[in-house]
Amino acid sequence: MLSALALFLRTELEPLLSGKLSDNPIASQLLQELDEIELASQSSLQPSRRSLVLPQPKHRNASCTFQSETDRAPPPKPPIAIDFTLTDSVLAKIQQLANRHDDTHICWLTVFIGAALVHGLKLLVLSDASAPLDAPIRVLNDLDRAIVVAGASGQQLEWIYKVRELVESSFSPALSVPEQPKNTPVDVIPELSDLEFPVKTYAVDDMDMVRFLTMVQDTSSSVPFIIQGAISFWSALTTRKWADLEYLRSAVGHHRLVPVELGARYTDSDWSQQLMPFGDYLDQLIYPSQCANPPEVGYLAQHNLFTQASRLKRDFSLPDYTQIETGRRAVPEDSVAGSDGVLVNAWLGPRGTVSPLHFDKYDNVFAQVVGYKYLRFYAPGETENVYPFPPGSALCNTSQVDVNEPDLQRFALFSQARYLECYLGPGDLLYLPVCSSHTTHSHTRYALEKHRQH
Repeated sequence: MLSALALFLRTELEPLLSGKLSDNPIASQLLQELDEIELASQSSLQPSRRSLVLPQPKHRNASCTFQSETDRAPPPKPPIAIDFTLTDSVLAKIQQLANRHDDTHICWLTVFIGAALVHGLKLLVLSDASAPLDAPIRVLNDLDRAIVVAGASGQQLEWIYKVRELVESSFSPALSVPEQPKNTPVDVIPELSDLEFPVKTYAVDDMDMVRFLTMVQDTSSSVPFIIQGAISFWSALTTRKWADLEYLRSAVGHHRLVPVELGARYTDSDWSQQLMPFGDYLDQLIYPSQCANPPEVGYLAQHNLFTQASRLKRDFSLPDYTQIETGRRAVPEDSVAGSDGVLVNAWLGPRGTVSPLHFDKYDNVFAQVVGYKYLRFYAPGETENVYPFPPGSALCNTSQVDVNEPDLQRFALFSQARYLECYLGPGDLLYLPVCSSHTTHSHTRYALEKHRQH
């Protein structure tokens, strides 16, 4: 398998490193590392040979003996040297070109994916007891960056899964995390105020596929609605797996890098985003949120966590409603590979996490798994009244209005905007029409939900 990966990497990287990026020193360094791995891999796969050893007889009954090369002590491996400044340099180049989105930027994304796999391969082929203790974690972190930052897909993603599995099984002691007693947040039903304009709710037995299609087909008349009981059979719910944060730590992996939003809402000036180990996210921002004075809000939002943590896929299945074709598909094809044409994202955060009023250019099926959340919806016809940021800006799908504390002097028409609202609890499934502006607010100490966008 490792030789097949080396061949794949050479096929992927050589056209770039000997062509468009041939003058860059990173290119020659990466090819040199790949040569080193292939040489070591080939030598380790040489067939054993038997050699005849004829000792000098000391007496008449002395006999000849055969000694296999496999009986001899293998030559010591050289100390492993993985130059992580290589991937750091490629990341810096990607950030430098982040706003270009041209062929050069795409080339560097491919190079980073290749470099991450080269380091994983090098760790597996050349490593021994001399490997630095943090080498497996750093390799796994770069494999995560290859997914989250560089957007690995197709065969790249398949190789990342295979290398990750081998690294995790080969270096499990270095990746272990000491167990500590934790108090998982209790899923308490919050005090919910009455709703003035509630969304309609249907039982799953009253919502067959024909009725669902009829209700969502015409965008001019479709509105949000809730289906109760549609996901009640998910093991994430029946066994309450996802309500157990330590189960999530085990399923995702303590060291897995995930993107976390820091700050109350992404429209605030002090909002930021960073990659951090999933276990650190739980320990630093989810568990402490139960305290009287919780830390800053940290939100794992709109992330395809299941691409990284395939074990979680065993706990749910796509609702049949996601397979209805409306003819409005706007999700990029390469973002839904292997998911039956559906983009699946996860949101996980403590009480107080907010998504500002915004719209998506595709239909949503929203599944609430843990916790309670308030949502408010404005139809596409209300766009003028909710004051989106100007076209062409990075936030052109987002309202300038703070729904909880609207500045009616600046946004006078907002007081005329009509809306629907709802609370979602564990097991609720919500349909959200394309281009319907919505805002969310978590009402419990810990909430986890999934969106299916199609």
